[in-house]
Amino acid sequence: MEYFNFILYLAATVFVFKQKYSIFVKCIALLWTFCSFIGIFYYHSEAYKIGLQPISIFPFVFLFLCWLINIIPLRKNKKLSIDCQGIFHNNPLVRIILVVISISAIPLFLELLFVFVTSIFNGKIFLMAENYDDLANGYSDRLFTLSKVSDICLHISFYFQILSPLLLLLYLNYKDRKKIIVFGLLASSLVIPLFSVCSGSRTAIVFFFLYSLLLYLFLYKSFRDDINKKLKRIFVFAGSFVCIILMLLSIGRFVLGSNYDDDEVGNSLYIYTSESMYNFNTMASQTEKNTYGSFAFMPTLIRLNLAPVKDLSQRRNYLNRNMDISRIWFYTYVGDFCVDFGYVGALFIVLLLFFLIVNILKKRIALPGLCLIAIYIYIIGNGIFYYPFQAGDSPLIGCLVFAIVFKLISKSHRKQIVN
Repeated sequence: MEYFNFILYLAATVFVFKQKYSIFVKCIALLWTFCSFIGIFYYHSEAYKIGLQPISIFPFVFLFLCWLINIIPLRKNKKLSIDCQGIFHNNPLVRIILVVISISAIPLFLELLFVFVTSIFNGKIFLMAENYDDLANGYSDRLFTLSKVSDICLHISFYFQILSPLLLLLYLNYKDRKKIIVFGLLASSLVIPLFSVCSGSRTAIVFFFLYSLLLYLFLYKSFRDDINKKLKRIFVFAGSFVCIILMLLSIGRFVLGSNYDDDEVGNSLYIYTSESMYNFNTMASQTEKNTYGSFAFMPTLIRLNLAPVKDLSQRRNYLNRNMDISRIWFYTYVGDFCVDFGYVGALFIVLLLFFLIVNILKKRIALPGLCLIAIYIYIIGNGIFYYPFQAGDSPLIGCLVFAIVFKLISKSHRKQIVN
């Protein structure tokens, strides 16, 4: 059965390359194919998690079809003509946002960079990784303390987690760009993954790298050749750097620490790259206790005062009482929808996302539409693990609010068109 899952994605990847689909879709296809391949080893390893039911064909096929539905809209190599002059020079809102982002991010970035560099030299990074599980479960505090100003800046920066990389890429293509704004946008893009690494977690840095890479691949034809050359070098360097950081954190967590019943680093690779597909097959798709939004959408429900709990601190106990599967394992983004609403509800959400993005791509794409595409890329790109807004929806809210406000106050719509 594990070979069947791999063959599905391998066949799709071969088809994608033969049809000369966009490099964005090729990258997504390679990612899921790689994860399904590692899944073969995961299934036969000691790290494999026994589910509610044995693995079967239908859940694998359902997940594969949902994945296909969501990547189809982005299959074309569409060249976007981005009027950066209209976006950054002629719109006061964007200029204000750039200043706010830079002011809120730079002090925090410098402080976190100091924490990170010192932790590398004194070996504390291994202790940070070892401490992460206790920190996540509320049994321990962070091994570093931010200043009050940086703590406020951190809460602000969460809202720009999706928006900042998008604005940074667009701003790099702006001829009249200012170096301080470039640095501010870069700092804002990096503070959340950097904070995550300093806390011993690997998730945010992986999410950031995948999202930024895929966003660039979607937009790369819109950039000048000189910008593309620089960005390609940056992503190669960044990819190497991310691998080194992940290795250091894994050593601290699985070798020095005693997490996951002394799993080896090799088993951790199996777990984080492929467990989600198998957990979907044997758990998320088999659960008889649907949570009706409380698993994937709890932060948003709390904002709307529709949640069964008052705040996220109560979420853990609520889900432990109302789920027959683990709340902390990966199930893919489709799996998270399944946990909440079952097969029918998950398919409905997948189709809703599909029609939303198709409707945006049919028209000339203004900056607000590009913001929605960025959110879509963030979901699909990181969806191999889980629905990325289940732990917090601040990045989603920040990007949506910016798109709505930009749309409402834009006086000259044509000047902000991305065609």
